[in-house]
Amino acid sequence: MTLNIAISTAATIPHGLILFGRDERQRPHSSRFAAGERAEAERAAGLMGMHVIEISDDTQHSLAAGLPKGRLFGSGKAFVPFVKAEVFDRLVAAAGLPDVAVPIRASGKAASAPPA
Repeated sequence: MTLNIAISTAATIPHGLILFGRDERQRPHSSRFAAGERAEAERAAGLMGMHVIEISDDTQHSLAAGLPKGRLFGSGKAFVPFVKAEVFDRLVAAAGLPDVAVPIRASGKAASAPPA
C-alpha cells in the first residue's frame, strides 16, 4: 500500500511579507518576500509608496503562492513586478483596504514661469 501525501503550494510558502501597490500609471504590482528580508522589504515599501501584508494565515499563504518572489536592491528599493488586476483586488481585500491610492510622485521637471 502506498501513501499519497499532497502538499499544497500554500504550505510550501514560508511566513514572510507581501508588498503591493499601484504605480504612477495605476498598474498593479505585487511580490512576496521572505521573513528574513522584513526590514529591507518594509523600507522598500515605504520608499515606493506600497503596502505590506504579513503572511500569517491560509488566505495570505494562498495569495503569496501565486506571486513572484521580489528582489531587493542596494538602493533600498525592490523589484515588484506587475500582477493581474484580479490578484491585486484580492490583495486589497485581504489587507482590508477600500482601495489603494496611487503613490504621489513628481513626474518630471518642475514647471517654470512662462517667459515674460
